[in-house]
Amino acid sequence: MRRLLRPLAIPVITLLLIYLALRIVPAHKQVSPLAEEPYMEFAHRGGQRVFPENSEEGIAHALAAGFRAVEVDIHCTRDGRFVLFHDDSCRRMLHLPGTIQEHDLADLHDAPLYLNHAPTACRVVTLDTILARYSDRLFLYLDMKLDDLSAADQVAALIGALRTPGHVLVASSSVAFLCWMELRHPEIHTVMEGFDSGKEWTYFLFPARLRPDLVSSFASYTDDDQIAWLRDHDLLDRKIVYGVDSTQLVRLRTAGINRFLVDP
Repeated sequence: MRRLLRPLAIPVITLLLIYLALRIVPAHKQVSPLAEEPYMEFAHRGGQRVFPENSEEGIAHALAAGFRAVEVDIHCTRDGRFVLFHDDSCRRMLHLPGTIQEHDLADLHDAPLYLNHAPTACRVVTLDTILARYSDRLFLYLDMKLDDLSAADQVAALIGALRTPGHVLVASSSVAFLCWMELRHPEIHTVMEGFDSGKEWTYFLFPARLRPDLVSSFASYTDDDQIAWLRDHDLLDRKIVYGVDSTQLVRLRTAGINRFLVDP
């Protein structure tokens, strides 16, 4: 038995020491420019009332309406292009069969985006286009709908090429994705999605150097107990809340939360 276990001892001990080092050693990264903003509203899905959700036209409209931040969803096409799109299925927004991952970008460009069950002149837009045109004018919250680690590297490369990489937040509910992003690309600002009341313990599963910069969840899962926990751990200004109605907005702002995803 000892002979069987001996070859495993060194790699196991090595991994344990690395994990302990990451938990103990604090991260040194530049503070996001968002931290300097006393209040911020992100236009949910880039705005989805006048123009289709996740469209460039919707983002431009949100900017013209005075928004300084937008939230968009990110998928990847069959030919490896990152696009703004929420659903796995293409049925609702494009009236196409299959999923985004089953289509090339050219296929998607041939199909109009729909709004209120009617086709529009808008088309699916790529992430690199939006980053190039808007990252110096808007904060961009990227809700990653894929958790492939190679996607983390590719998205980080796109962000790293920008003049204002600090304006971009990369959000995911995948612990592995977030840890990988923080380990390989600590300059990228990350958001842990689904940080509901009762799940506060998950924050401490992350080694100290790999913890996400911000956390987010629905307003209905941000109760008084979580607000007290956030305040005790000096994380109140790092919480982003979505699914907010007018009553919840007053409650949360009174409690000290000042970052929201809203439907303009």
